[in-house]
Amino acid sequence: MAKVTFVLHSWGHQELQSYLLSLEGIQEVSIENNETIKIEVTYEPSLISAYRIRLEIYLFLNHIKGPSVLLAFDKHFEGKLACDRLEIKNLCCEYCYMSGIDTLFEKKGIEKAEGNYDPQKDDRDVFIDIFYNPEVLTLEDIKQIEKDLDL
Repeated sequence: MAKVTFVLHSWGHQELQSYLLSLEGIQEVSIENNETIKIEVTYEPSLISAYRIRLEIYLFLNHIKGPSVLLAFDKHFEGKLACDRLEIKNLCCEYCYMSGIDTLFEKKGIEKAEGNYDPQKDDRDVFIDIFYNPEVLTLEDIKQIEKDLDL
């Protein structure tokens, strides 16, 4: 079994838990709803991937064609992780931040990303902590990924 956690800037998830549990390979779903939605999913990776789970959540919440709503994620990697902090001065908008987190999720070897961006505040100086598997990515790879994000 594997586990993945998503933190979303979204709403309207009343039937999301039962929808996710209906998908083959998903064993458990926990949803916390405060000012953000935190979704923790336990799944069988031979039957469904974390990437598909993310897409199923976006599809259910009707965010498949809209801007990203992902604020943070954790793939619950069991090994040793390295960390790098991406400092963002004068972030242009919330969608750029969330799109950056979404892009990081898709990168092989990036296992967790979280930052201090708060959709309820107007702070434009933020950071993202990127946790990565040093056996898959080097610090130079991470610096290039950060540069490509263009935040």
